[in-house]
Amino acid sequence: MEFEATRGWLKSVLPEQYANQIQDDWCWPQIGEWYRETYIPSDIVEPIVHALIESGDGPACYHYCYNVEDREDVKQALIESGDGWACCWYCLDVKDRPEVRQALIESGNGRACYNYCCLVKDRPEVRAVAEGAA
Repeated sequence: MEFEATRGWLKSVLPEQYANQIQDDWCWPQIGEWYRETYIPSDIVEPIVHALIESGDGPACYHYCYNVEDREDVKQALIESGDGWACCWYCLDVKDRPEVRQALIESGNGRACYNYCCLVKDRPEVRAVAEGAA
């Protein structure tokens, strides 16, 4: 079964006292806000973040970095995922970092590179991938 970092997954791995606080209609932004306002001990948070990292789910790693916390280990998992769209979104919404941009280029995703050039910065090395995929 493929990993999917959903609200349901999060509720299933959190202790009941925290899981019951998450509303059924929340998306990543609401979960991030709740997380920043709620003290959750690191012995609970770290295994969850580790599971996210181990999943290799690029979009989930992006959402975590953007909505919850920009952690180096989660960013590295995003890079290793090779997901061009997740890298593009990270550069747009979190920070335009060279190592994430390089992962975007290496993904070969022309549309994601095109969006990067339009929304973040028109860089020749990223544009080359966008033009090559046309």
